[in-house]
Amino acid sequence: MTRLRVTVKDADRVGTEEQWKAEGAMGLVMKGQGVQAIYGPKADVLKSDIQDILDSGEIIPETLPSQMTEAQQNTVHYKGVTEEVYSVADGQVVELSEVKDPVFAQKMMGDGFAVEPANGNIVSPVSGTVSSVFPTKHALGLVTEAGLEVLVHIGLDTVSLEGKPFTVHVAEGQRLLLVIFLLQLTWMLSVQQIVKLQQWLSSQMPKRLNLLN
Repeated sequence: MTRLRVTVKDADRVGTEEQWKAEGAMGLVMKGQGVQAIYGPKADVLKSDIQDILDSGEIIPETLPSQMTEAQQNTVHYKGVTEEVYSVADGQVVELSEVKDPVFAQKMMGDGFAVEPANGNIVSPVSGTVSSVFPTKHALGLVTEAGLEVLVHIGLDTVSLEGKPFTVHVAEGQRLLLVIFLLQLTWMLSVQQIVKLQQWLSSQMPKRLNLLN
């Protein structure tokens, strides 16, 4: 999971994207009453922490958005890491800006590219270590020896498939060489799942770029 999703009664009371970014989010997507706060791979941890607070019954005080200045919010820190990143699948490479999801098209989680796959085999685009395997199996986090963080994200809205079409062949902490088999998409799906997977563009990750802090 790379984003926190919630349905609200009054969308007008949701803070601005600038306010969310000041509090640590990478971006904000509004779809009617639906709110998506983009946090990247740490969204799972945040969701768990929020659920723990809600379950505790504690009173949550009202807080004001951070008073960071616009200049502070827009400051970007680079680590100067550059890597060779290869395709994760056979198929047609697509510009990230053409992906039909603003989180990727607007590069909220960093630069990258998409692939319209020719088959269901997904391989590692870099040598490194598996930092995370999402519970829904639709995304994996990798870290290279130089510290470049790479997100391999399979499809659009595939988190709702609950991992059923995917078979993962690696585990967290596992060291990888380039093009090691990561995951396989099983195409024997229900009609409803097939309709969702027809939106597939798949597998965004950074390539030859400076690593953002």
